[in-house]
Amino acid sequence: MNIVNKPWGSYKDLERNYFRVVKIIKISPNKRFSLQKHLKREEFWYILSGSGLITLDSETKEVKPKDYFRIPVGCIHRLQAGLDGIQFLEIQEGECEESDIIRIEDDYNRVTEGL
Repeated sequence: MNIVNKPWGSYKDLERNYFRVVKIIKISPNKRFSLQKHLKREEFWYILSGSGLITLDSETKEVKPKDYFRIPVGCIHRLQAGLDGIQFLEIQEGECEESDIIRIEDDYNRVTEGL
């Protein structure tokens, strides 16, 4: 299982095929990934450690270990780590391709063109 480094942290695949991806994602302290949505897949997140803020459409709230969230197709979402970072299990189901990430806001200049 390879670790993939990202500007906000890293992830490790536990399973990957066209219809399902299971991975552990670590977000570094005070970092966040893109405010994004998907048109072809849904996601389930289970917080393993750390704390932070989750955005689901227009709602933002604090998260802690053992919290879990279902992110339906089309839901705008983002996770931001707190002072100690955050680690969570992500399960994607549907058409699981990186091209399905529609970035609305991004701290790393990766906003999807044409929005």
